[in-house]
Amino acid sequence: MVMTACLFPLLYLTLELPKRIINDAISSDQAFIYIDSLDVELDQVTYLFVLCGAFLLAVLV
Repeated sequence: MVMTACLFPLLYLTLELPKRIINDAISSDQAFIYIDSLDVELDQVTYLFVLCGAFLLAVLV
């Protein structure tokens, strides 16, 4: 049960990141994307690479 609870955030990331990649990074009409939680503004390509890198890291872990 403890192992399942520890792996749940990783499972969430591997399911949530592809949705964010498609909906936010690829399908977005905005040239720049503002991330509220980090107070960062990224262009669409950089945001796509950040999300893809995070997804790759989550899958490798």
